[in-house]
Amino acid sequence: MFRQSLFIMFALLSLLSVGQVAHAQSVQPLSKEEIMKNLAAETKRLDGILQNIELKYTEGLRKAGEDAIVRLKSVARREAGSGAIPSATAAWTEVIKIDANDEDAARYFDAIGKSDIVEQEKENQRQEATSTTPQPQWKRVWMGEDRRNYYLVAPGVWELRWEKDGEAKKLTFQELERTPDSVTLFHREPGYKAIHQLYSGHQINRFGNQNTWQIGPKGYWQQ
Repeated sequence: MFRQSLFIMFALLSLLSVGQVAHAQSVQPLSKEEIMKNLAAETKRLDGILQNIELKYTEGLRKAGEDAIVRLKSVARREAGSGAIPSATAAWTEVIKIDANDEDAARYFDAIGKSDIVEQEKENQRQEATSTTPQPQWKRVWMGEDRRNYYLVAPGVWELRWEKDGEAKKLTFQELERTPDSVTLFHREPGYKAIHQLYSGHQINRFGNQNTWQIGPKGYWQQ
């Protein structure tokens, strides 16, 4: 009985081995075009994952700043209400260190006759951005607060990437100019063209045949 069972087991293994060899022989090697197509699909998938991570990182920074401002404003108003002006002023000062354009903070400092504090903080942030921003040749990634990000993908070629309804989107731009302060990009397709200038802190845009620039979303150089 044992020998019969052993024989059956070896017979099954032999059939399985034959089947695997036959299957391997029936599989045709991929053509160069198929390999390139699969590689492109995998690259697109990985780009989507990376973009999603970057979007979440940018959103996390923005949300953390907003949450901190909410808490600081609560402290500032409580302290001002109890007459503790120095503590209230300290809290409002922390607010403008996060967002020097905060309107509530501007009204507070204007009310106490110290609007120069806001202007000084704006100047400090401008100087900091100038001193810490890499030189133009290192400007390769610009992260927008609206979650639309620019990437230098090849010499002179940029991609604007964003997400809409859960789907990754992108536009290709040509680099026109670099200065110590900005990078100028150009995109054109049938019926549409645009010029975007990216600065440390913001961008400006011009569309179609317009001669005027429009202020775009805030953002910053990550690399």
